[in-house]
Amino acid sequence: MSALATLAGTEDHPHARMVLGSALQSGSPSHAYLFHGPPGTGKRAAARALAAELLAEGAADPENVRLRVAHGSHPDLTWVVPSGAHVMRVDDVEQPVVSAATRTPFEARKRVFVLERVDLMNDEVANRMLKTLEEPPAFVHLILLTSALGRVLETVVSRCQLVRFDPLSADRLRDELLSHGIESERATACARLALGSGERAATSLRRTARRCGRRSRRSCDTRSRARRPPRTSRGAPCSRARRRGAARPRRALRKSARRGSSSSRRAASGARSSASWRSRPSATAGARARPCSTWRSS
Repeated sequence: MSALATLAGTEDHPHARMVLGSALQSGSPSHAYLFHGPPGTGKRAAARALAAELLAEGAADPENVRLRVAHGSHPDLTWVVPSGAHVMRVDDVEQPVVSAATRTPFEARKRVFVLERVDLMNDEVANRMLKTLEEPPAFVHLILLTSALGRVLETVVSRCQLVRFDPLSADRLRDELLSHGIESERATACARLALGSGERAATSLRRTARRCGRRSRRSCDTRSRARRPPRTSRGAPCSRARRRGAARPRRALRKSARRGSSSSRRAASGARSSASWRSRPSATAGARARPCSTWRSS
């Protein structure tokens, strides 16, 4: 077969293309592979393509098998992703891999297990996997993926055949971004900043998109403020400072009005009190007005 030149995901990786293509052509693939390299360099695509070729061997309709593997619906393909945020748990491999590897395939001649991010394995998980990695059944093939080979336990690395995926070139990443409709300048900048990683290129592209979005929103806000007519009416101003500034003259007017009203009330009460005092009859005046007889008899 021509898998040496057509295995997907290995077009830019000579070492991976040579190792995997030669194994498929000879008909004696390894029982365990460890794909390592920067994130976003095609390890998942190569693992899926290798699983499709292994499961399609001896099938009546190989293209149907490859199609189901591409859609993840083949019963003899198990794809394991760590459920923990920073560690792979025992439950991730106990039933899906260790126990399932002892059972015969459903319809194909082989069973394929793909484990992502094996660098998150701790000692407990690795110990559960050691027997399966050392002496698996003849129909079992394991494909392990990692972006940090230095973090994978040595007991796991020593039992797998290493397949290296090299960093992608800046031109390759730029062409990939251009094929997705990214403009030339942004694609070139993101490809250079990615340092050979397709995942870093996508991350930097999202960051630049967010920055451009924030800048466009700021410019729109500035334009809308410039076009907005000044508010001179009694309505609510645009900011709290303006409301305070507009409230100060009204407060001063109310204070002056209260002061004027209080002074006027005091003046009026003073006038009323003086008038009532003046109109009140005095004791001497009443005594003078009395008759002399009453005055003498008292």
